Amino acid sequence: MNPRKLFSRTVPISICFLFVSIGTISVWGQHPEPQPYRSPFRFIIAYDDPWSDGDSSHRMLTVLMRPEDFTEENLRYLDSFIRQRLKGSKKFVVRVETSLFDVDTPDERAQAGRESEQDSKDPNVGESPYALIYHVPAIGNSPPVNELMMNWPNRTSKTIDLPKL
Repeated sequence: MNPRKLFSRTVPISICFLFVSIGTISVWGQHPEPQPYRSPFRFIIAYDDPWSDGDSSHRMLTVLMRPEDFTEENLRYLDSFIRQRLKGSKKFVVRVETSLFDVDTPDERAQAGRESEQDSKDPNVGESPYALIYHVPAIGNSPPVNELMMNWPNRTSKTIDLPKL
């Protein structure tokens, strides 16, 4: 066989192999981009207010979450998240709503006495599951309260003890 023909056939094959190898090496050398953290479920903290006793470390929060995420596991996760967010707080209560109808708008909050008159007219208020998370220290002879109370529209409820603050 003529050496020129052999060279003309092997060089392009060698060059192709080199490009494929370089392309493969660069793909193998790439590191996947880290994925940003995502909460296991979606929620928002609608309000984070000081407790009415005037101590700024005492908080009352209103949280809105999707009804399909209303589970004991997710509420425990939420409790853990809020504990981290409110480190140093001696007392807090969280009201977790699953319907936007049950969360007051800022102008509704500004109006005194609106709940007795308007809520009775709105058929959507109070028709969705909700929960209360309590972390309240002992007061006088009362023991401390650290619990999660889950409530459903059919008037059933479940109370779960939570770890102390």
